[in-house]
Amino acid sequence: MMKINFVNSPKALNAIKPIVLTYIMYLVFAKLGLMPVIPPGQASVVWPAAGVALASVYVFGYRAAIGVFFAALTNSLGHYDVIHWLQFFTAAFIALGAALQSVLGVYLVNKFTEQDALFGNVKNTTIFMVLGGLLACLLSAFLSSISLLCAGVIEHHIFLRHAFFWWVGDVFGVFVFTPIIAILLSGTSKKEGASLKRKLIVSVPILVSVFTFIFLFGVLKKDFIDRSHDEYQKQTDKLANQFEKDLLVNVSSIKALASFFEASDDVTARDFKIFTNPLLELSQGVFGLSWLPKVEHQGRESFVASVRAQGFANYKITQRLVNDTLVKAEKRDVYFPITYVEPYEPNELAHGFDVYAVDGVFGDARQKVLNKAKETGNA
Repeated sequence: MMKINFVNSPKALNAIKPIVLTYIMYLVFAKLGLMPVIPPGQASVVWPAAGVALASVYVFGYRAAIGVFFAALTNSLGHYDVIHWLQFFTAAFIALGAALQSVLGVYLVNKFTEQDALFGNVKNTTIFMVLGGLLACLLSAFLSSISLLCAGVIEHHIFLRHAFFWWVGDVFGVFVFTPIIAILLSGTSKKEGASLKRKLIVSVPILVSVFTFIFLFGVLKKDFIDRSHDEYQKQTDKLANQFEKDLLVNVSSIKALASFFEASDDVTARDFKIFTNPLLELSQGVFGLSWLPKVEHQGRESFVASVRAQGFANYKITQRLVNDTLVKAEKRDVYFPITYVEPYEPNELAHGFDVYAVDGVFGDARQKVLNKAKETGNA
């Protein structure tokens, strides 16, 4: 049996090295590009990895797109704390867009340039900017935005904005970093080489400037997020404090109303209206105050008659059906009907409603709450 030693095979190493080098470079520059990312999606103001991808595929050939795909996949998966199938396929779709974009960009540049040197003249440079940058970068921008939209990361109303910022980030990444990476990698393949001095003179000033810009952008973004969070915290604290105050007022109103009934032998609808009016003026977010006495079935008719005698001729104890219709309550041992309610006009429909009945819409939810209040003695 013939045994092939791939480790010592020069052809195997030569085939793998460009892919591995592309993978490493893409990840390094992708981490750099994460600093100016604009939430809620993954679009960056400048995405250096797009330039790395195009330069690598241009210098090493289309096989380097394999390294682009797996590097972009690794980077996208890093956005998720927990990776399920949806997150994986979203990341894979984004990675596919990045790889196809680099292949399309190189194909268009090679097809419409007359010589091997990408930046040999104004014509080639213009073709590179228009086809490799402006046109090819549309592919990843829309594929990635579609995948994030389907995954629920972004919403429909920001789809075009997200795709636009993604496209802008990739275009700037290609414009700035493809020439630098292509020059630095020149001489590693069939592409023409450049002297070390030329590489340093061209690449170092640009890299320093871009890295400084990205660093400052990241610092300013962090400061903006921190200040926004502080402002948000102040607003939420203010709302929480106001809510607690309003809740105390509302609870106090209910307790005062309970004391009013405990101190009175007989309370009429007119007495209830007079007493609750100032309480309603003080309370915030309260739809109404009501009194719901316990009515046993044997006293149901006399109870209904006493309420009707106070001016509510159509009063009856009601319950709600599944279709949201109010009907006369069926026979039960005990009822807790809304007897008095203020303000009356907006709550007239609820007058007589038995909150202890099994409701057609909410089921026995209210009944459970009332039973728990009875057992614990708490509101």
